[in-house]
Amino acid sequence: MSEFTREEFNARSTALERSLDRHADRIVERLDQINGRLRDTETRVAVLEDRDSRDVATARNVSSRWGGGIAAIVSGAVSYFLGGR
Repeated sequence: MSEFTREEFNARSTALERSLDRHADRIVERLDQINGRLRDTETRVAVLEDRDSRDVATARNVSSRWGGGIAAIVSGAVSYFLGGR
């Protein structure tokens, strides 16, 4: 078995700590990038949800107008044919 001197042990320990610090820094940078993309995606989803809710409200408004108009025409036609002349 080979034995380490105290200086060799300290040197290897220091090198290991530096290596771990570099890897931890890379992980933190990567997490920051992912977090930034997630924030952008959340913003885009919020914008799309807002547009969707406005589009649905517009579609309901338009369809209720058309529905009311068509119902009036059908009602008038049925009334006419049933003898409401």
